[in-house]
Amino acid sequence: MSLLLSGLLIFFIVHLVPSFPTLRQKCIDAGGRGMYQGLFSLLSLVGLVLIVYGLKSTPFEVIYSPPEWGRGLNMLLMLPALYLFFSTSIGPAPSSAKVISAHPMNWGVVVWSAGHLLANGDKAHVILFASFLVFSLISIMTGNARGMKPALEKRPPLFAELGFVVVVVIVYLVLFWAHRYFTGMPLV
Repeated sequence: MSLLLSGLLIFFIVHLVPSFPTLRQKCIDAGGRGMYQGLFSLLSLVGLVLIVYGLKSTPFEVIYSPPEWGRGLNMLLMLPALYLFFSTSIGPAPSSAKVISAHPMNWGVVVWSAGHLLANGDKAHVILFASFLVFSLISIMTGNARGMKPALEKRPPLFAELGFVVVVVIVYLVLFWAHRYFTGMPLV
C-alpha cells in the first residue's frame, strides 16, 4: 500500500505545480524550462511506476461490492472518457469539447475514475480511482479560479471531428483488447 500511496503523492504533487503559476514560474526560473519539463516528466514517470507496482503489491481487500451493471456501464463510459481525455485544450485535436470546457482532459479523467469506481470495490482500486477523481475536480476548480477559458470559440469542422472520433474509437478498441496485458484484468 505504501508504494501506491507514495506514487499517488508524487504524481499529484508534480501535477499540482502548474495550478500555481507563481510556483511553476519559480521552478522554471531556478533551472530553466528544459530542466523543469525534464523533472516534471521524470517525477511523473516515477509516480506512475510506483502506482503500478503499488497496485500489484497491495493485498486484495474488498471495501464494497460494485453493482452488477457497473462493469458494463464502465465499458461504455470509457469511450466518452477517451474522447474528452484526448481533447486536451492544448494540441490540434478537433474536438467540440474544447468549445464547452477549458478542461476536457480533466473531465475525461473524472469520467474514467467514476466509471472504474462503479466496476471496482477493492481498497487499492478505490484509493487509486477516487484519488484521480478528486485530483481532477481540484484541477478543474483551480483552473477556473485562474480564469482558464475553453481553447476554441467555435466547433471544429464536422469531418475533422468525425476523423478525431474515429481515432478515439480505434484507441478504445486497442485499449479494450490490451486491458488484460497492462492491468492483468481481461474485459472479455
